[in-house]
Amino acid sequence: MDPLIAFFFCTVVNFLVIPFAFFFLETIHKFMLRFKLYKSFSDKILERARNKVKKVVTKYGYFGLAIFVAIPLPLTGAYTGVLGAWMLGMDKVKSMIAIAAGVLTAGALVFLAMYLVSMGYDWASIFFQVQK
Repeated sequence: MDPLIAFFFCTVVNFLVIPFAFFFLETIHKFMLRFKLYKSFSDKILERARNKVKKVVTKYGYFGLAIFVAIPLPLTGAYTGVLGAWMLGMDKVKSMIAIAAGVLTAGALVFLAMYLVSMGYDWASIFFQVQK
């Protein structure tokens, strides 16, 4: 498969995940709130999470969310971005835009790294100046 086609396909699929993940979280959460154990547990967890990151979210906001999603490492993608935005009660539309920007950036970074490797660069020479 052509790498550029793979990049576009994966990016579009990641874009499509964002609204479905928000919908899923809201639907399941509303359903589960009927149960006292879940309600008390989720209230404590959500409040603790909001208090821990309140300063960071206030300082960086949606830009910080986009950067978090853009880091191409495990547990920093669209799903985690949606979960974080939902837990923090961030605006859905603005969060979707920030997460989409992060997905696009992460995809571009990975594509660029793979392209450079396919052109003969090794990992060390991409990130560090290696003297031979």
